[in-house]
Amino acid sequence: ALATTSLVNDRLIVTYGASRNRFSQASTSLNHNQRTGVTSAQTSVPQKILYKDLVQYSALFKPLPNVSVFYGYNVNFAANQIQFGEFLPPQEGKQTEIGVKTEWLGGRLNISASYFDIKQLNNTVQPFPQTTPVSFILVNGVTSKGVDGDIAFAVTRSLSVIGSFAIFDARSAVHFPWNATPQPGDGRTYTAMPVNNVSERSFSLWGRYKFTEGRLKGLSIGVGLNNVAKRAITDNANLIF
Repeated sequence: ALATTSLVNDRLIVTYGASRNRFSQASTSLNHNQRTGVTSAQTSVPQKILYKDLVQYSALFKPLPNVSVFYGYNVNFAANQIQFGEFLPPQEGKQTEIGVKTEWLGGRLNISASYFDIKQLNNTVQPFPQTTPVSFILVNGVTSKGVDGDIAFAVTRSLSVIGSFAIFDARSAVHFPWNATPQPGDGRTYTAMPVNNVSERSFSLWGRYKFTEGRLKGLSIGVGLNNVAKRAITDNANLIF
């Protein structure tokens, strides 16, 4: 269910939504050894059912005709695997975002910037070495918070420039015994690790020139720059840095 209402001559727009989720899973397996010709007895995991209620809400306010301030909150959910006859705790996340969007020069210049705070719990990875039967381990909470934004400017009818940036911290919680284990990268111990292969500082700039007359009319030429900071390399569970 999703509801939206407009107030103050459409300068304030409020949205609220809720959902009821039902996830069910069952499994039946039968193994056959082609080398020996032996078929194992059938094994089954009876149906398991999981329910989850989610909410989301947001508000947008326009203090000026060309300025919008917004706030949003939402919750996400995904069921994890059945392990030893029971559901592992489900993946759950929460995201909060607040920002501003502006439009100037008759729509030729658009600027937006926002602050976000994201928390994700109970991601699963397979252990190494793998167990028999196959099992999974839960990755401790992952958080990501910071700012991002972009700017688009139509300098002339032919020339336009687009830029964007992101500055944030992405961390995965580390608990015992890993928080007491010196890491091979630098020999230090950590209570929170960077997230595998994530650049926490990025910037991009793109320029495009479009011919609007003459023999080259309709042809566009663009050039861009994308810069990313150093990325940490960890294992899948963000335990070894």
